[in-house]
Amino acid sequence: FGAPAAMRFVRATELVSDATGSDALAAVSCLQPSSCVAVGTDGHDHGEGASGLEAAGHWAWTAATEVSPDASGSTRLLGVSCPSRSSCMAVGVDGNADATYATGTAVHSEWTWSTATPVVPDSSGSGQLAAVSCPVPTSCVGVGSDSHAQGAVGEATRNGATWTWSTLSAIAPDAAGGGQLLGVSCPTATKCVAVGEDSHATGIYTIGSKLASAWTWSTAAPVTSDKAGGGRLTALSCPNSSMCEAVGTDANGQGTFATAIRAGTTWTWTKSVGVPPGPEGIAGLLSVSCPTTSSCVAAGADGSGHGVVVTGSPVGVDWRWTAV
Repeated sequence: FGAPAAMRFVRATELVSDATGSDALAAVSCLQPSSCVAVGTDGHDHGEGASGLEAAGHWAWTAATEVSPDASGSTRLLGVSCPSRSSCMAVGVDGNADATYATGTAVHSEWTWSTATPVVPDSSGSGQLAAVSCPVPTSCVGVGSDSHAQGAVGEATRNGATWTWSTLSAIAPDAAGGGQLLGVSCPTATKCVAVGEDSHATGIYTIGSKLASAWTWSTAAPVTSDKAGGGRLTALSCPNSSMCEAVGTDANGQGTFATAIRAGTTWTWTKSVGVPPGPEGIAGLLSVSCPTTSSCVAAGADGSGHGVVVTGSPVGVDWRWTAV
């Protein structure tokens, strides 16, 4: 592995809210270094989206735009993936506790969002989508949970300008008997890895493979916890089809990471390892992005509610994480 370039983070910038006057952004997707889209929820419990462009080292973000809710009257957007410069898929949960989605389309850098639309649940009757990954412009995979506390997955496919979601399906749980999926990364159109937690608050993973037009998902399997003895995996990033880096929070509230390596058809996960505390103490990790196999950036919050960013790079066979 080569040494990763040093990273510099600027002070957080407050975005202009929509007409409700308040908002909370939950996820962001950047197809290229100078263009990103973020989604979240506004003060009326409606989904919203905002886009940012970078020029000469400075970012300019649009005011947040409300996403019209589905018939339930409210929508919380929790995840987003943008497979092209002009198309994004956002997922979340509506006021009826059903999974929902909205699509964003850009024309000359101006984004418009579709009305949120429910996704048909599995036999449990309801659920939510917490994360989505779109490896190609015509296909997305979303993950979350159903109302029986089982991990759930679904696929969206695009034909022309129309997106269609499959009915959600539950994945087989590990020995704990239940859980939820919180993050997904699809390095190719036919391979995905998802992570989350089981009903015993232990990190889990499942592998998705697509053959012809059908997806199959492995039974959820636990990732060995760090010495705290529990925790969840909240997000992961797979820079290629043979390596993924996952992050989360252990039972003590400390950020953790785990690495997955594929050899042939077998994935092997390292034990979850605690990220050394920064100047403000321990911090849970909520998201991660790995543009290469030798560089990752993870973000979260410390015990005081302040944002925290850590960078990771491999040292031999291990990873070293450093607070920014």
